[in-house]
Amino acid sequence: MKNGYKTMMVLALSSSLLVGGCTAIEDSGPNKESKTELPDTIAAQDEYTRSFLVSTDEVAEGHYVFKPWTEAYTMWIPVDGTLSQGFYVKREKHWERFSYAWLDNEENLTYGLFALFEDQLVWG
Repeated sequence: MKNGYKTMMVLALSSSLLVGGCTAIEDSGPNKESKTELPDTIAAQDEYTRSFLVSTDEVAEGHYVFKPWTEAYTMWIPVDGTLSQGFYVKREKHWERFSYAWLDNEENLTYGLFALFEDQLVWG
């Protein structure tokens, strides 16, 4: 019985240290802005969407500059939307697809943008 108790205590202590260590690593990035320091917009508060933004400063009223991970182009996206993490796929700098959606509360409409980028060399 004592052997089982010691094993359980060792496992519990190990688990606590592992969880605590992972949390400490996750929170220790230099240049990390907290969500309260960011603009109160859906795109800025969503960590995944924010990773595509050039800046959290609006380029025009209600829009941020979006730069995909292919870095092949930029475009403006509404501040009230999010990118679908499950739909985004990138292949090097030559191909990607993504989905972006936002809600217009004033008009009671939901918008969705599905995009595919492909840059092929054409031999002439």
